[in-house]
Amino acid sequence: MENKCIYCGKNYDLSESDIIPDALTNARILNKNVCRIEHNNKFSDMFESKVIDALGFITNELDIKSSKAKRYAAYEAVVTIEGIEYNLKLHGDKEIFNGKVIKSSDNKHMISSYDKAVKIAKDESKVQPLDINTIEIEKTVRINNKIFFDASMYRMLSKIAFEWYCSKNNISGYYSEFSNIVEFITTGKGTNPVSIIQEEKIYNMIDQVVNLGSHTLVAFEKEDGEIDVIISLFGLLIYKVIVTQKKPSICMYNFLYTELRTDSSRKEIVHQSVSEAQQKLDEVLNLDNFVCTDILIDGKKVMAPKKRFLYKI
Repeated sequence: MENKCIYCGKNYDLSESDIIPDALTNARILNKNVCRIEHNNKFSDMFESKVIDALGFITNELDIKSSKAKRYAAYEAVVTIEGIEYNLKLHGDKEIFNGKVIKSSDNKHMISSYDKAVKIAKDESKVQPLDINTIEIEKTVRINNKIFFDASMYRMLSKIAFEWYCSKNNISGYYSEFSNIVEFITTGKGTNPVSIIQEEKIYNMIDQVVNLGSHTLVAFEKEDGEIDVIISLFGLLIYKVIVTQKKPSICMYNFLYTELRTDSSRKEIVHQSVSEAQQKLDEVLNLDNFVCTDILIDGKKVMAPKKRFLYKI
């Protein structure tokens, strides 16, 4: 099958698109059927960079850095050192004392290496040493919650859902069934396919089964043929994305699950439908696949899988 861009059908100058922006995950997933300029590189300037910048502190705390830039995303912070405030833009805590000159918010104080401090002060008597091992440091960060409800976030989530679903179904080329989500991703116009899930039980379920800081994606087909993708971003907020009202007949896999963890590991499930997934689960849990052991817990013998029984999902 010839590779073509899933956004426009172009069959040349294709590239590997990071389905989730590289700066937001340590576990990269790719779609190879995206044209390099119009529908990959330009998306960074259109909407992805705004989200990445706004979530810089979160990715820093989760030890997520871009494998391309080899650095953490920058974030703004007010750092109080010995009672004096400094407004800084950081790529990590190590940048506070890395030899660069930092100025206090009131422009009355500066911190730097000894040589630079003396050169700036022009009077060695005005330079005082700081013991970074004993001084008190307080960092205050304000996260702009509006980013979670911003059009840039909705476009990025739509891109994630669309490219991920297409990659799992080996979609190559443009299909009109995806016209609404493609228009929204590429232009920001048309019907917004993203909504925020508010059911508490869904958040509780995600908290119980997913590692802290993970991204989780779940795709399923509704009875009317609509394909929905549920996205949990860092476990903070959960969204639903309507990928298509009616899937192309070529799409065979419509019950999908991916968890991308901060340690770069992942969990994946790929099935044609929810009923097929349930059937596979029932096969796994069939008592014929287990043997009774001599291990007792609360007076009951523990069942263990037969050694020859393997299950692949």
